[in-house]
Amino acid sequence: AGYYTNYYVKDANGADYIDANGQRVLENIIFPRRDRMTVENVVNVKYNFNNRSGLTFRVRHYWGKVEQKQFYDLQDDGTLKTTSHNDIAVQHRNFNLFNVDAVYTLQFAPGSFINIVWKDAS
Repeated sequence: AGYYTNYYVKDANGADYIDANGQRVLENIIFPRRDRMTVENVVNVKYNFNNRSGLTFRVRHYWGKVEQKQFYDLQDDGTLKTTSHNDIAVQHRNFNLFNVDAVYTLQFAPGSFINIVWKDAS
C-alpha cells in the first residue's frame, strides 16, 4: 500500500524581520515585504512480507523560496518607512531538502518488535 501527498503554499507580500546585515536579531530592525513559496511532496510505501514483518519507505522533498521585494525601517512611533539602507545582504533565498527513510519491522513475540531504520537527508 502507498500514498502520495502534495503541499503548496504561496504567501504574497508577507512580512518578516531582519537586521541590516541580513541576520534575524533585534538590532537595526528592518522589515522586508516578500513573496514566499513552499512546496512539499511526500511518497509513502508500506509492504508487509507476512503478518510479522514489513518494510516502510518514505521519500520527502521540500522546497522553499523567498523573494524580497522592498525593505522598511521601524520608526519610533511603530510605523514603517521605506529603508535608506542600500547594502542589505539578504535578497532572495532558495532552500531544498530531500529525505529518505526506510524502516524494516519484525515482530518476534507478541508486543515485541525490532526495527531496523535507515535515514538519509540532503
